[in-house]
Order: sequence, then C-alpha cells, then structure tokens
Amino acid sequence: MTETRWLPLPPDTQVEARTTWTIAINENQYLLGASVILLNRPCGSVSGLTAAEWMDLHTQMRRVQRALDDLLAPDQYDFAFFTNLAHQVVLDVIPRYRGVRSWGGERFEDPRWGQVTVPEKRRLDPAALRDLRDAVRDRLPAVV
Repeated sequence: MTETRWLPLPPDTQVEARTTWTIAINENQYLLGASVILLNRPCGSVSGLTAAEWMDLHTQMRRVQRALDDLLAPDQYDFAFFTNLAHQVVLDVIPRYRGVRSWGGERFEDPRWGQVTVPEKRRLDPAALRDLRDAVRDRLPAVV
C-alpha cells in the first residue's frame, strides 16, 4: 500500500489526488462503483472541516457522481462519513441499484435496495479493480 497524505491507500484504488481531497475506488466493491473521498489533512471530525473544504467536497462529490452516472448509471446514491473507522474524514460514495449491473465478467446486485446498506466483503480481481479505477478516472469531469 502507498501512503496518501494521512491514510494508507492501496495503489490500485487511487483515482485522483488533489490539494484538499483524494478520490479512490473502494477496495470493497460490495456495491459496484463504491468510492471514497478522503481529506488530505489530519481531521477526525466532519465538524472540523473548513468552509472551503466543504465547498470543495461538494465539487468532488458531483464529479464522482457524474463519472459513476456515465459509467454505471446508478439509480440512487448514499453518502456516509465513517470517521470512527479511520479517525479521519472519509466520505463513502455508495451507488445504489434497482437492477443488476456487470463488471469484469461479474454480476452485481443490490439486495437491500430501498434500505440502509450493510457492507459485505466483495473483492474484485485486481485487473478488474484497476479497470474500474481507470474508467472512473477517465470520466471525471474537469474542475472549472
């Protein structure tokens, strides 16, 4: 694993590192396209974000959502901060699906559609994970 500012980030997952936030594909693809947006400074509480960081986070959320919309066409998104796991501000971007999606020859279903998701462990083949990362990266809109 490589170090991305404050958290270890597997090299096959990083989509883009900017000044304030890093975008990555979640290693656990329990829902296809699951991603994270990590703050690039130590901060263990969402309430500790500055106004500028909040504004930039909104921009990064929209960019990730547009890339995933173009690539996988999720029906809905859940966004969640789980700072207790890493003691760092990390936003999970969780695409939700009414129907089946496919990636790397695998089928993905959202068995809890319409309910709170419960992450299960699902690892992609390393090549499929890199392909997903690259596909998201290729679809990220430019920051204006």
